[in-house]
Amino acid sequence: MKKHIWLFLFAFLPAVIIVTIIFFGWELQRKPGDGKPGEIAFTIERGETLKQISRSLADEGVISSPWFFEVLVRLSHKQNKLQAGDYELPRGLSLLQLIEALGNAQANQVQITFLEGDSIRSLADQLAKAGIVASSTFIDAAGRPTVDYGKLPLSEPRPADYANDFSYLEDKPGHYGYEGYLFPDTYRFSKTATSGQIIRKMLKNFDSKLSAAMRQEIARQRKTVWEVVIMASLLEKEVRTATDMKLVSDLFWRRLDRGQALQSDATLSYVLNDTVAAHSAEDLESDSPFNSYRFKGLPPTPIGNPGLAALVAAIYPEPNDYNFFLNDPKTGATIFAETFEQHKQNKRQYLY
Repeated sequence: MKKHIWLFLFAFLPAVIIVTIIFFGWELQRKPGDGKPGEIAFTIERGETLKQISRSLADEGVISSPWFFEVLVRLSHKQNKLQAGDYELPRGLSLLQLIEALGNAQANQVQITFLEGDSIRSLADQLAKAGIVASSTFIDAAGRPTVDYGKLPLSEPRPADYANDFSYLEDKPGHYGYEGYLFPDTYRFSKTATSGQIIRKMLKNFDSKLSAAMRQEIARQRKTVWEVVIMASLLEKEVRTATDMKLVSDLFWRRLDRGQALQSDATLSYVLNDTVAAHSAEDLESDSPFNSYRFKGLPPTPIGNPGLAALVAAIYPEPNDYNFFLNDPKTGATIFAETFEQHKQNKRQYLY
């Protein structure tokens, strides 16, 4: 029996070694997409493991063997040097060149911090200032604020549909843009990133923040993600702290349940593109559907891009007996009242 094993090894081991050498040599020299025009867009997210990166590279057709890529990275002692960021990878890179390129993200990256509540207009201005993409180009791709594309001719440019890529977008009306879903955070974008790549990266970030438990709770309350995002965008603009957001969330949801107007100056500011805390009587007569003094219910769309605290507050309101609130212009503190008389007194004390 042992003799047969040795004969087998002597007969087939050289063949295995030769095949392995050929495979390793071919993989080292293989150049994905060589001769094809353009570059390969690829993103490494913060916190991704080597295995996750290799799988993503394989899914994008950049490499053929995730296992071999991982082995080569480890042999090169580069496993801790692959940098998060967006890449425009030249076609025709060998594996060794690819590993080197993925360790040099910052040379072609711009870091931008989008704040909670920033609107598409603000995001577009920041991207243009960074020299990545023109403001108008990004706004066309993300969706023009307050615009109902269902009322425009089909010849008008409109945002791409990402609903098939992100399940949380399934209940978002397709005739509105992506205001509300472009998650505020610190990002690193390639200097040559397109509007579509930027939007997809921000939508993917939103996807990671909206946990399974949060989605289940939204469904349990028989609400939609769209409604929650709109509410969260109002909370982001109306109050500062996470605690106050939860209190105002309960107050606003109760107003909606009673069929009462929300009376939020933030919704008017969105359509008027201002930062006024208390609008004039003339402004309050605006016939825009974003005028929540005149029209009941939620505004047609989110009025900015809320952060995680506002999303949590919209989903998990803190029950209370308050019916009115205002913000102290000196401190920003939220002043609550149960009755209209108390509210009028607070107005006299803090606003006049």
